[in-house]
Amino acid sequence: MVGEIEEFSHSELLELFLEEYCEMLETYSNALNALRYSLDLSRRKDAYDDIFRVFHTLKGTGAFFPELENLTSFAKKSCEYFRNFEEKNSSDETLYRWTRIAFSQISSAKSAIENRGNVNGYVFHAPPESLNYLVD
Repeated sequence: MVGEIEEFSHSELLELFLEEYCEMLETYSNALNALRYSLDLSRRKDAYDDIFRVFHTLKGTGAFFPELENLTSFAKKSCEYFRNFEEKNSSDETLYRWTRIAFSQISSAKSAIENRGNVNGYVFHAPPESLNYLVD
């Protein structure tokens, strides 16, 4: 019947989230490759925009799952960092290094979601106020 809303169990919704999560990781990985191999400023901006959208999507969809609270909080802080990046006068290299660190963290969380569905025991390291420690 048109207009009926299909009901999903929590585990089914988490499974759908995990599928989307895998796609987000692929998008993020592709963006990191673009950042690594491209000097074109427009392409680099597009890659950072893709990474921001991954965090923004994680922030929104993760909020539906209490067991993903730490991931959601990390995504929220990451979105804030991206929004304020230009004001911080950080270098592109600094942002790139942090996005690699962040990718490692959200990639590691994937197995926790797959195995237990709970990442609240996982400690995410959000971007600090100053990222100078990342610069050689």
